[in-house]
Amino acid sequence: MSATMTHDEFLATARERFGDDAKMWAFLCPNCGDRATVQESGDGYNLSADALWKAALLAFNYAAREVGASGFQAEWAALRFYSEALHIDGPFGIVRAENALYPQYDEVAKIRGWIDVEWREWIAEQASTKLAEYDANPTTTWTDDDGVEQTTYRVAPRVVAHWRALIAGVSA
Repeated sequence: MSATMTHDEFLATARERFGDDAKMWAFLCPNCGDRATVQESGDGYNLSADALWKAALLAFNYAAREVGASGFQAEWAALRFYSEALHIDGPFGIVRAENALYPQYDEVAKIRGWIDVEWREWIAEQASTKLAEYDANPTTTWTDDDGVEQTTYRVAPRVVAHWRALIAGVSA
């Protein structure tokens, strides 16, 4: 087997090694040696999700080792993967709840710093964009089942007020 292969080559190799039943295909972690099959994840709703994260982690660890990624590079790549997989378009942070057990971590101050300092301008820009869209067309009108015309705000007034406060917080 070559160091790189096409998707079709991968499938052919897996079928050759493990048979046609993909649930029995085994993945071997190059770092810890753990061997797992999709079938071992169990049956039911969580089967595909469990198999997906395991396969993704194995592939990630393998690729990180092969390219010689440093810890920082691997962490950056993991966060980038996370943001792409969850369609996160702006800044985000990860908090370990266990850190709240120790005062030196001060997770609340960390989160407040993200929102009030690091992300402040980005949040205000997004709020400004949403407010401009809302101001251009604040209500929608439709006819209900009784034939009565109804009008409602497209966005809750408290959300609009929140956007305005976010924008004012940056300008202040």
